[in-house]
Amino acid sequence: MSSPRALTLYRTFPAEVQKKFRRFIESPYFNTRLKLQKLLHFFDTLAAGDLTWRPAEAAALVLGDKSQIKALNNLLSDMNRLLENFIAVETMQQDTEWKDAALAKGLEQLGAPVFTQAVLKRKSRRGTDDPFALFHLHKLTDQLHFSSSRQNSNDALLESQKQLTIYYLTWQLKTWCELLNRSHILALDYEKDAVEIFRQILASASELVASQAVTKLYDAIFQWMLDQEDDTWYTQISGSLFDTLLLTDKDDAKEICAYIQNYCVKRINEGNPAFLQELFRLFQFMIQQKLILEGQQISQWTYKNIVTVGLRLKAFSETESFIHEWYTYLPDEVRDNAYHYNLAAFYYETHHYTKASKLLNRVQFTDPVYYLDSYTILMKIYFEEAAGEALASLKDTVRIYLLRQKNVSRQQVQLYNNLFRLTLRLFHLRYTAAHLSVEEWQKRRERLQEEIHRNNNIANKAWLLQQLDMLINRASG
Repeated sequence: MSSPRALTLYRTFPAEVQKKFRRFIESPYFNTRLKLQKLLHFFDTLAAGDLTWRPAEAAALVLGDKSQIKALNNLLSDMNRLLENFIAVETMQQDTEWKDAALAKGLEQLGAPVFTQAVLKRKSRRGTDDPFALFHLHKLTDQLHFSSSRQNSNDALLESQKQLTIYYLTWQLKTWCELLNRSHILALDYEKDAVEIFRQILASASELVASQAVTKLYDAIFQWMLDQEDDTWYTQISGSLFDTLLLTDKDDAKEICAYIQNYCVKRINEGNPAFLQELFRLFQFMIQQKLILEGQQISQWTYKNIVTVGLRLKAFSETESFIHEWYTYLPDEVRDNAYHYNLAAFYYETHHYTKASKLLNRVQFTDPVYYLDSYTILMKIYFEEAAGEALASLKDTVRIYLLRQKNVSRQQVQLYNNLFRLTLRLFHLRYTAAHLSVEEWQKRRERLQEEIHRNNNIANKAWLLQQLDMLINRASG
């Protein structure tokens, strides 16, 4: 039988968060029903043993009567509400600005001027950059002023209105960035007239947008989304980008970093190698600030992308440290696979071919990406070690694999078939063409060179061109 929503939600919590929820449910301020504590204990019992949900057993242990299924369902609904309240409280505790907004609203309803004045004074000293919190705080300041002072002034109310406008513009910018991004990547439509109306609103509030660092960043990304050929936006923000992100809410910082990552990748794919260094700088910042984490874990693909960029730049020391230090943050089910593959890639790039080959043999090919990338590294090793038979066998193995895989796109089939086929041709020119005349060798080399340059459907084309250039230089030398 499928698990109830409350149990499913509870199981998504990491162990330390489950521990916090136990303390939450034991607090009489949040919960006074012992039966809910018993139900949570039953949840923990399931987690330690058989995970199958059995309502009758739960009713017997929690309510003392296995037939009380309806009462159990009511209890589960109450547990679900407690879990939602816990998530809200935890989020509030971790987000100072939302807590400030809630505090201001509570003080407004309470009507305690002396305490309110003390809070406002403390908040003004500490400072805050969140427009939503500032909207409430300045609104509260205005109400307190008119209730306790004979001096009339609209300053606080005007500032409250300004912060609300900033909040509106920021969220509109974030939403439009996402809509335009989906349009570019997934070809999803959006209202063209609506974006034009918003651009007019944005233009009329340009000074206000420029005065807020985070809003300014989203505005720059928005302008790029409207014109993806223009690099002006990045030039304008790159100098102060990391300093601004340090002062930014972590969720916003991660979102902004994701946009900039996509921008850098686009420019790299267009043949601009300078953005490889920009992407490396971005990744280093994200690592230092732990912005690469999704919850408490790092995605295997983020892990792989960071390693790939580091290796392409030959930043071997930083990349090796990252591979080992962030290994434990990978999800359990993919941890060893991701670790072995990326360490093998590191050993290949640092010319430790035997170590790389041994690690690749430990990679389980649960995903076409791991299969194709692992075999690509093996192909390069066989090429470097002049292992012609192994290289030819590998080419046939990959070709058969691509024929059988239904979840590999037609483009991927072309990319990798071309890579292995052309690499084998290049191998023969380099290692087994001694019997050819100079003229014949030259003709074959020129035909191969022309095909590689003309064909854009080749995986690892840069590596293939590099090997071809080395062959030409060797021949001419």
